[in-house]
Parts: sequence; structure tokens; C-alpha cells
Amino acid sequence: MVARIGMAFLVIGVLLIAVIPGPAAHLAGLGCWWFGVLLVADSLLGRDGLPAQLLWMAFGSVAAYLGVYRRTGLLRFATSGTGLTVLLIVTAALGAIVLVRKPGRGRRRTSVIAGLRDRAAAQARAARPVSAAGAAQDAARLLTLIAGHIDAARDDRPREAAQLSALLSGYRSRYGMDLVVTSPEPAALGAAVTGLASDMAVIGGRVPAGAAGYAPIALAAAYARQLASIVIGDYAA
Repeated sequence: MVARIGMAFLVIGVLLIAVIPGPAAHLAGLGCWWFGVLLVADSLLGRDGLPAQLLWMAFGSVAAYLGVYRRTGLLRFATSGTGLTVLLIVTAALGAIVLVRKPGRGRRRTSVIAGLRDRAAAQARAARPVSAAGAAQDAARLLTLIAGHIDAARDDRPREAAQLSALLSGYRSRYGMDLVVTSPEPAALGAAVTGLASDMAVIGGRVPAGAAGYAPIALAAAYARQLASIVIGDYAA
């Protein structure tokens, strides 16, 4: 979808350059064309989605205005003769790449990750303990798993990993492996573990599916939901 939107910007840019005379129209067309290139490239790379697109667009627009339009004749070159031919060739090449690229590649990768997450959730449900002592041990195991997945995401997603780590650290320092059925403050613990799972899900939702660091963050959020289920569960003492 993003690649097709990018192709629309490419076509609009070429039309503005080729059909409407004047430097203002040509500059607008070149800006649309460059933004289309960024959208297509972002889609093909499958990296960070809209934030990266907006950042690249801002840098590209500022560079085009200050470095190209103001100081060189590249704008005139790019909008006539050989330059326009180059734009058309690049546009056609990108269009061909978008058309021949196999659809659903990103969705398949996302489905694999979702399958791993669901499998982890199913295993946690199957292994759900029947006693408070067993539940406490399982809670400890889940806390360790969550921390491990957060550490695995630090290189690719340092900001989200830091946020998740702060949430987990705050919860562990106050409640540890405690359960609602054994806690001296069950209402507060129930609200805290529910909030932990909810906040981790929100942070995980900010990471585009299939992007770098998505898998460990998604798994951390999934295990946080399982932790909430175990902590709140009604177990025999």
C-alpha cells in the first residue's frame, strides 16, 4: 500500500514537471517526486514506517531548497531535457519493481511472528499452575522472559526497550512475584499488573509489524499479558 502511494506521488511529480511551466511548479513537482521515491524505498526496505518517511522528507525538502534550488542549476537540469528523461526512467524502474514484487511478503513475516507469540501464549496457558506456590514460580519465570526479550530489543529499539524496562523495573521492585491471592494489597497489585500489561501493549503497538526489534517487543507484551493472568488468577494456597 505504501509503495503504491509512493508511485502516485512519483506520477504527480512527473506531471507537474512535464506539463506545468514555471520554476514554482517544477520545484513542487520535484518535491512530490522525491517524496514518492522515499515512500517506495521505505516500503521496499521495510524499516521504520511513517516516522522515517517524515524525517527523510524533511531533510530532503530542506536540502533540495537550500542546496539545489538556491545554489545550483540542478532544478533546471532535472526538469527539462536529459534530466526529465532520467526522472522518467527512474520512475518507470521503481514502478516495475513495485509491480513485480511479490505481495504479502511483509504480511507473511508478520504472521510468523504472530504465530510465535500465540504459541508462547498457548504454552503459558497449558502450563498454568494450580497452586499459589506454582503460580509464584511461573510469575518469576515470566518476569525473567520479559526482561530477556526487552534486552534483545535494545539494539534495534533503544527507546521502546528503555520504556519497557522502566515499567518492568518499577513493577518488580514493588511487587516482585506476589499474587493477588497472597498479597497484602490485592487491589493495588491487580491494578498494577493489569496496567503493566496494558502499557507494554501500547508501547509494542508503536513498533511497525515486521520492523527491526518488533519480535522481541511483541513477545514481551504477550508475556506481560500472561503474567497479568497468572497474578490475578484464583489459586489454591
